[in-house]
Amino acid sequence: AIHPDDAARRRANLDLSITKGGDYHVEYRVIWPDGSVHWLQVRGRPTDPAPGKPRRMSGVTLDVTARKAAEAALISMNETLERRISESTRELKRSNARLVAEIGAREQAQAALVQAQKMDAIGQLTGGIAHDFNNLLTAIVGNVDMIERRSDDPRIARMAANAREGVERATKLTAQLLAFSRSQQLDLQAVEVDALIAGMDDLLTRTLGHK
Repeated sequence: AIHPDDAARRRANLDLSITKGGDYHVEYRVIWPDGSVHWLQVRGRPTDPAPGKPRRMSGVTLDVTARKAAEAALISMNETLERRISESTRELKRSNARLVAEIGAREQAQAALVQAQKMDAIGQLTGGIAHDFNNLLTAIVGNVDMIERRSDDPRIARMAANAREGVERATKLTAQLLAFSRSQQLDLQAVEVDALIAGMDDLLTRTLGHK
């Protein structure tokens, strides 16, 4: 009735007990007449005084099929648990990587938003200053016109012309500031870059300074 896969192991344990005179302890499967497989646990000891010449052995045999089934179920559960833990760990790593990427993207978006808000604030401030400055230039232009109409003195006319030239340059600078602050409607058209840069000489000089 011994299962063919367990016969050699049972025989080896039995031979060792007979030869050495020690305890006989083995677990193996047996096949019942109905075809069902059961596990047996056998514990015994030869009662003969001289090793190698046994005539009898006393011991006990237990049916441990239920225990073996529980052990197999426990092993299966452990393997399933380990597999689930491994899958959960991998998913956690993937989720953590996505979270880190999302945090990085959010930080970049927040930095871009802060920068945009700063630029918007600078634009609003620049637009307000340009409008106020433009009002002052209007008053200056009116006075220059009055001086030019009321005086025939060449020296005063020359000074008025210099003042008008300064007002025109200031008006140009104001227009550039309004364009920067987007308070002025922009006319999109093709331009020559060299001429554009040359025309911004006053603004660049005042912004960057002389070298």
